[in-house]
Amino acid sequence: MSGLAKLADALERAAEQIADIPAELARHEVTPFNDLSAAPGRLGDIGRDLRRQCADAFQNRYDETTDAARRLDRLAEGVREAGARYATAEETVRDDARREQTFGDHPDWGL
Repeated sequence: MSGLAKLADALERAAEQIADIPAELARHEVTPFNDLSAAPGRLGDIGRDLRRQCADAFQNRYDETTDAARRLDRLAEGVREAGARYATAEETVRDDARREQTFGDHPDWGL
């Protein structure tokens, strides 16, 4: 099941990379309308509204990337569990085949 293990590893690496995105977003989060929001009158109102929309958009991207990282982690865990179940089933089949080879000619076999 090395293919499943490799897939799970790749998913975990992707989750780690995605988990780093919110911190990167926070470092670059510069609201482009700070100066405009300080303007008087209607122009300032528009600037404050745009600044709020930008802040909301950054928060939404943060939330989305955090959720994506969690989903990838869960997917990697599921792939690992599936690989473990496949390995268990494969070992059971091998054990059955060995037993059949060993006891296949026994007269009581199959009673």
